[in-house]
Amino acid sequence: MAARKGSSTLSRSSLLPPSGSAASNPFIALLKAVAPEVEQRLTALLDERVAKTRKLGPEVQALVREIRRLSLLGGKRLRPALVVAGFRAAGAQGDAGPALDAGVALELLHTYFLIHDDWMDQDAVRRGGPSVHVALAQRFGSEHMGNATAILAGDYAVALASEALANVDAPHGRLRDALRAFTDMQLFAVAGQQLDMVGSGRDVELV
Repeated sequence: MAARKGSSTLSRSSLLPPSGSAASNPFIALLKAVAPEVEQRLTALLDERVAKTRKLGPEVQALVREIRRLSLLGGKRLRPALVVAGFRAAGAQGDAGPALDAGVALELLHTYFLIHDDWMDQDAVRRGGPSVHVALAQRFGSEHMGNATAILAGDYAVALASEALANVDAPHGRLRDALRAFTDMQLFAVAGQQLDMVGSGRDVELV
């Protein structure tokens, strides 16, 4: 991947709140350190993918550009920060690059969820801009094409997420476990979405 795989300026000391500031929230400090690192990696990965799809024509590239637009259109990067927090809590020392790269994979997975969720809920706006199915409907001049292409965009985003996680610089056994956990997250999210859509009045905790 084009992002700075396995290398990060994020040191252990940058994860701590400023000394003498008792009111500081250490997770906020972590979030501020993680967000720009993840943004840089995510941008590099998506720019590379947009360039690679140029040869496939403007219709395919439009799909990937929408994934890029939504992924980079705000977002607090809470998920990557939680990955880095877990990485440190588990006792990992030194470079946080692998955890940041895993965080990028989570952001792409979240993009996939958002694209499909907005289409299912018929939401026209996401993060202050048009939702992906709306933007693609405008691009192709067809509501049906917008909806169909948005489904494909979500599928493409989850494939990118899996690829990004598979490329994380981690021991084989740990990476295999991470991929299993990643798959479990997807399965539970899909099941939860189905329960959310059809399970009115049912067990909220189950959903």
